[in-house]
Amino acid sequence: MLILFGISLGTKAQSTLQGLRKYADFKPILQSHLKEMKKLKNGGWTPVSALIIRSDTSGVVIYLTSIALLSELEKQLPASYEFVEGHPFIIYDGSEKLISDTLSWFGELKSKIGYRLCDNVTYLEEYKKPGPKEVKIPCSFIYEPPIERFTFRKGKLVEKKVVATMPF
Repeated sequence: MLILFGISLGTKAQSTLQGLRKYADFKPILQSHLKEMKKLKNGGWTPVSALIIRSDTSGVVIYLTSIALLSELEKQLPASYEFVEGHPFIIYDGSEKLISDTLSWFGELKSKIGYRLCDNVTYLEEYKKPGPKEVKIPCSFIYEPPIERFTFRKGKLVEKKVVATMPF
């Protein structure tokens, strides 16, 4: 039942993303991001896009990046996820803090979108165990995508900036 509560919270995040897609200034940003994700997919792997949405009375601030590791998803569980043109987006809008059954929600996310990510969770668990071990390294890449921040006022883009961290 708690997972249903988490999903109902996610409906708000999904509707916010659908509202953003109506902004004329957001459409080229989204298309450019999807084009980049398609290039990466054609290169052999599929990161998941991450979107943080912060809104107040003066407008909307959006942070856009992507993740490649399952441990990143486990560490920062989103409020929801949405597929845009077949590509997954995880969405943070603040309501993710209200999800209490994080284990079940992570299981849901892992089954729906986590298979696209490099599963370093198992590796990290095995690596922490004491004693000698032989553990296969799961990922043969390091991917540090840019984190872009977009500020919208009345549906118009007023600022675009590359920032250092996601404000979870």
